[in-house]
Amino acid sequence: MATVPPPLSLAQSLSRIRRHLRWPDELPLLAPPDAWVSSGAGAASADGATNAADAADVSLGSAGWQPAESILTDDATIARLVDANAKRVGARQQSPAATLLWKDYCQSLTLLPVASWFVDRRVPDMALANVSLRVATSEPLLFPALRSLRGHQLDGEQLGDGDLASGEGGTSDRTAAGGKAVPDLDVGGVSLGGDAPHVIGGAGGAGGEVTETADRYRAAVETVADEDALDRRLATTLWDEHLAVAADSFSTVASVDPVILRGLAASVAVAALPRVAALAEGADSFAAAQRIITAMGAENLIEIASLTPPGGVAEPMALRFVCCQAYRVPPARNCSTCPLLTDDGRDEVLTPYGYHWSRLPR
Repeated sequence: MATVPPPLSLAQSLSRIRRHLRWPDELPLLAPPDAWVSSGAGAASADGATNAADAADVSLGSAGWQPAESILTDDATIARLVDANAKRVGARQQSPAATLLWKDYCQSLTLLPVASWFVDRRVPDMALANVSLRVATSEPLLFPALRSLRGHQLDGEQLGDGDLASGEGGTSDRTAAGGKAVPDLDVGGVSLGGDAPHVIGGAGGAGGEVTETADRYRAAVETVADEDALDRRLATTLWDEHLAVAADSFSTVASVDPVILRGLAASVAVAALPRVAALAEGADSFAAAQRIITAMGAENLIEIASLTPPGGVAEPMALRFVCCQAYRVPPARNCSTCPLLTDDGRDEVLTPYGYHWSRLPR
């Protein structure tokens, strides 16, 4: 009988997933050490707290790092980012520029935690207080990295002996992700590549990489009683402790209903599942998709359907009842999951690329 390997630690899980996704080294798992100190207003205090009301002015050209709280809770900063995204995507109105920026950010934020939850039953802490953001002029405009490795797992699990500090996890894979073009699927647009487990961003995010001491890679993990509690923890760390706060600023700046932002966040979270299905042998991605939208309070905003890629197997597809407004920017096309599409219209988007979709039995 084959020996079942012990579960991975949180650090091992995140590192393995990053390598599988070919995550670029310039987008680190952990923020650089000085990411929590700003030279302007909104500087972090000695204990890491930030006065969001005095948020630092964000330099969009610096590709530097700032505390997530100082960016995502400041309406003026969000307005500048929305304007920058409008220029990037060719939007003439704030609303589509904001919803598309939101969807891009939700992908960057949710991909790793959803993947770790699905594959290894680990949930990293993605609360605003534990996240720093890299701000840049190129895609992604906002990219999150963790302040520290901490999170949750099921009670009673015994972990393996390795951790990132021991060097387990292999070396960096810098090969760019391959594959042919796909239609406008609602799976997000950020290309993510390889990762060396010990490497974090250079000082200030200005390039260069440094190796930190082992302590920062040993995760502080708390336990929860059961699967339902772990589902709730995933939703809490993504929505209640992070995205719900950011949604208030996006809603204020661009007059976007927070319900729309919740639906987009949940749909992007579901879209993470097929990207790591190869690591989750035997796991039911359709059941996982339903658990995500239920935990995130999006049952009335999303219908889970089935999408089969060419030569592949069926995977969950989040049909949204809310719109990201991608059709309002060049090249004025609807996402394959757009609520404005009829079933025949969805066929017209997907079939030419060899994709097939269907609704699930009710």
